[in-house]
Amino acid sequence: MIRVLARPRRAALSVVCALVAGVLLPTGARADDAPVPVGRIAEALADATREAERAADDVMQSVARAIDARRQVDAAADRYADAQEALGDRLRDIYINGPRDPVTAMLLGGDGRRLSVLANVQRDGVRSDEQLVRELRAEGAAVQKLREQVAAGRGETLARARRVYALQDKARRLLTQAEAAFVADEVVLAEITVHRLVLDTQSREVSVAVQPIQPAVNVRGRRAATAEAPVIAAIEAAGSAFPPGYRATGRVFTGEASWYGPGFVGRPTASGAPYDPERFTAAMLLVPLGTVVRVSTADGRAVTVLVNDRGPYAGGSDRILDMSAAGARVLGYTGVKQVRIEVLEPLG
Repeated sequence: MIRVLARPRRAALSVVCALVAGVLLPTGARADDAPVPVGRIAEALADATREAERAADDVMQSVARAIDARRQVDAAADRYADAQEALGDRLRDIYINGPRDPVTAMLLGGDGRRLSVLANVQRDGVRSDEQLVRELRAEGAAVQKLREQVAAGRGETLARARRVYALQDKARRLLTQAEAAFVADEVVLAEITVHRLVLDTQSREVSVAVQPIQPAVNVRGRRAATAEAPVIAAIEAAGSAFPPGYRATGRVFTGEASWYGPGFVGRPTASGAPYDPERFTAAMLLVPLGTVVRVSTADGRAVTVLVNDRGPYAGGSDRILDMSAAGARVLGYTGVKQVRIEVLEPLG
């Protein structure tokens, strides 16, 4: 179970549920949905939390199985390499010490020994060492089967991770509405803050857990991830301040920001680096890849992100930014929000 932070007390959570029951929509509902009974809304909030926790536990167990399967692949690959080496040693021995074909040697001179090796292997190797060949084939088949299982397990685990993010999104929509409804109630807001921190911690842990089983990143992706890592680290370390080594350019955009997360975990971004919803990155069409921008809202929240992806491609001309899930949480929105985007540039 993921319990880095203490869960909100059951009684306190019940208080939150009861207070928000009369003003919130059920989990996954939209503003145009029909109202639901008070008891159903409280139940939906509690269910969303429990579902997210169960789904996160499933991810951790699935990751453990995937890592174990990868170890089995490595062991099988080692056995396959040993079988190849054993057969190779045997064939070399036949080549060096086996009988020479006198006709081929007479016609082709010294090259006859090398060119007749296949005939020698056929005559003296395959017949006498069929067991080595069978073992090699068996080990090769075992490696292939395990690799297919690993690929299937990876897909299943990433699907489970996406489900966690989707369930957390449902819970956060309810909590966000609760914050708006009880902005003056410090007791309720304190409980909501603890609850949100728990969800955030859970989200980060799931993101970290699935990293070892992500699909192999190609050369371009590895280079992009290596180049982006220090920039993202500096951005995240700076918090709400400008990252060191950057200054404002005065170039500003305004419009709507959406966010993306659950369906894109591990997929390559436009830069090639795999998408991690828990890093401060974003997708834009109005600036070059690699640009650092500061995104702020009218309520005083701000976050700096690295643009390493392209988008958004939906939502009309007013939508100019797709934020990572982590960045959207800092800005306090779970749908779409009006933002101000300022382009930063390196000093010097």
